[in-house]
Amino acid sequence: NSPVYEDVFLEHDIFTGAEGLYRIFPNGDMFFEEQGSGILWVINQYGVVLKTTLKSDIEGYHYLPNWTTTYLDDELQSLN
Repeated sequence: NSPVYEDVFLEHDIFTGAEGLYRIFPNGDMFFEEQGSGILWVINQYGVVLKTTLKSDIEGYHYLPNWTTTYLDDELQSLN
């Protein structure tokens, strides 16, 4: 077995040195947080669906995501 979406990780240098996280959604997309760089990814077998950086109000800096929480629709409904 090879790691999930390894080719996408390698092609786009997706990496976190510490305290990142991931979640695989029911449709197969993977959410991945690079905590140190502040980059949030959604990838799948075809490549990158989303790449965004949590920018800071201070030029040249970014916010640390610090374990982003993702919710599916049914999970949000259960919170009500």
